[in-house]
Amino acid sequence: MDTSTRNGKFMAQIVAMLDEAYAEDIAQRTQGGMAYRKGAGQERWAATPFGTVRNEEGFLKPSDGGAWFIPETGQFLKGAHDEPLTEGAVWRSYYLCAGYILRIFRREPGWA
Repeated sequence: MDTSTRNGKFMAQIVAMLDEAYAEDIAQRTQGGMAYRKGAGQERWAATPFGTVRNEEGFLKPSDGGAWFIPETGQFLKGAHDEPLTEGAVWRSYYLCAGYILRIFRREPGWA
C-alpha cells in the first residue's frame, strides 16, 4: 500500500476503520462471555496456565504431567513420571518447562 498517493491514504483509512471495528467487536464478545460465565456461577473464566492445575480450593499448583525424552530417537513422549519408557529416558515436567520458557523470555532483549 503506497500511502504517498491519495488512493493509498484512502485504503489505509479503510483498513484502520475495519481494524478498529474488529477490536471493538472482540472486546464486546469477551465482556459478554465473562458476564455469561459469571452469571452461570463460574468463578474462573480464564484458561489455567500451562503446567499447572487447580487444587480443591481453586488455587494453582504444579501439574504432575510431563514427557519423557528418548535420547536414541530424539523424541518426546507423553507419560507419567513413575513409568520410565526406555533405558536412558529423561523425564521433563510441563511445569518446569513453563518456568524455563519464562526465564528465556526474561533474558531475551525486547521482552519485558
